[in-house]
Amino acid sequence: MTDDSTDADDTGSNGAIGDNDDTGNRTDRTDSRADERDADADLERAVEDFLRDARGVYEEYEAGYLDPDAALWTLEGHIDGLEDAIRAPNDED
Repeated sequence: MTDDSTDADDTGSNGAIGDNDDTGNRTDRTDSRADERDADADLERAVEDFLRDARGVYEEYEAGYLDPDAALWTLEGHIDGLEDAIRAPNDED
C-alpha cells in the first residue's frame, strides 16, 4: 500500500502526469512577457533621453553656446546612443 501512495505522489495534483511541464511552460511565457516589457521600457527611456538631449543641443545652439559643427557633433553622439539602445534588445537573441 505504501508503494501505491508513492506512485500517486508522482502524478500531478489532479492525477495527470506532466503537470509540472505545463507549469514550466507558463513560467517561460511569463518570463518572456516580462522581458518584452523591460525592453519596451528601456527603449521608451532611451527615446525620452534622446529627445531631451536633442532639444538641449538645439536650445544651446540657438542661445549661441554651440557653433554649428559642435551642435552637429553632439547630435550625432545622441543619435548613436539611440541607435545602440534600439539594437541592444536584438543583440541579446
